[in-house]
Amino acid sequence: MKKKNELLQNKLVISKEKEILSSTLEKTQKDFDAHKISCKAKFSIIDENEIFVLKNKIDTLSNVLKKCEFDKDKLEAMFSKTQTQRKHHVSFTHHHAHTPPQ
Repeated sequence: MKKKNELLQNKLVISKEKEILSSTLEKTQKDFDAHKISCKAKFSIIDENEIFVLKNKIDTLSNVLKKCEFDKDKLEAMFSKTQTQRKHHVSFTHHHAHTPPQ
């Protein structure tokens, strides 16, 4: 009889531990599922076509910026020649007034 009681107590303890583990597992699974849904909302899936379009836009922007840099150099060269020519034609005279120390 004593062995039977011990066996029943062990089964009861094991049953309670099993319930606790099962409950914990279910809660963990729910938390993980909620986390997955949250991640999907934050980071939507980008397909290959979107990546291709973005790469093309970046290449186009790069080409435009290179052209602008070329045009900038050309404009700077034009303006620096004009300014240099003006400097030869215009002269400034500076006069300084000196007051004796008192």
